[in-house]
Amino acid sequence: MSVQRFLITGSDRQLVNFSLSVCSFANWIERRGDTVFYTVFAEDVARLMNAAEVEDLTVQQRSDGEQKPFWPVVRQGKAEAWKP
Repeated sequence: MSVQRFLITGSDRQLVNFSLSVCSFANWIERRGDTVFYTVFAEDVARLMNAAEVEDLTVQQRSDGEQKPFWPVVRQGKAEAWKP
């Protein structure tokens, strides 16, 4: 069972609605500004993506590169993606 990591970006209202729809299976780790860091088991990724689509959120998924992790956009919503 693997854990996937996501950055979810949107407005306050979008993030609250999203949080309410995924609270039973996704873990909210930290929020900075309009971006929230979530972890979720691999089998629940489709549910997380569906909830993000409903709220039109921008989703970035952690990928481990050779040097350091990076966060490619896997779904572009209304908000700009987080940039390190």
